[in-house]
Amino acid sequence: MTENKLDFDLDFLESKSNKAKNNYFKDSTFKEAFYEISNTKLIMLSVFTLGFFEIYWFYRQWKFIEKVKNLKLTPWARGLFAPLFAYSLFKYIFELSKDAGEKQTPSAGWLAAGYFILASMGRFPGWAWLISIASFWPLIPVQNHINQLFNKKYSNGATSTTFNWKEVVVMIIGGIILLLALFGGSS
Repeated sequence: MTENKLDFDLDFLESKSNKAKNNYFKDSTFKEAFYEISNTKLIMLSVFTLGFFEIYWFYRQWKFIEKVKNLKLTPWARGLFAPLFAYSLFKYIFELSKDAGEKQTPSAGWLAAGYFILASMGRFPGWAWLISIASFWPLIPVQNHINQLFNKKYSNGATSTTFNWKEVVVMIIGGIILLLALFGGSS
């Protein structure tokens, strides 16, 4: 795929046969690499960590791609600079979803642009930074495709919605910081 430089070498999706395309689904390490969470968890963790969860979310999705492609990537760096790598991640996941039989997928470009804009708004002065809390919004369609793909291949269709104790602690601390920021910004 040389026509678009933003694809970051995704030509492994263009196998010669459908059997070759879906071979990685048979690998047990592929199942372990999936990061499937409910939309509720994605939204709550994103909001209550003021977007820091999204760095982890991108990191886990890049670990998934690294496992599928068998590449030496730096998922932590791609997570840290998520707005710059969002397009290639979204495009990959939607292509993978199409390989698994999904007929329509959202535009990776529009979702990545939306994520970039929303994530950048955290730098705005005054109350405008609050808009950046909605940066989870473009991630929801992507997570839906990940969950559908996982459930189609491995699960009975039930995505876990329970929070572990670490997530609860992080949300409590983040919620306190969010409240302090809201009250501090009002005075």
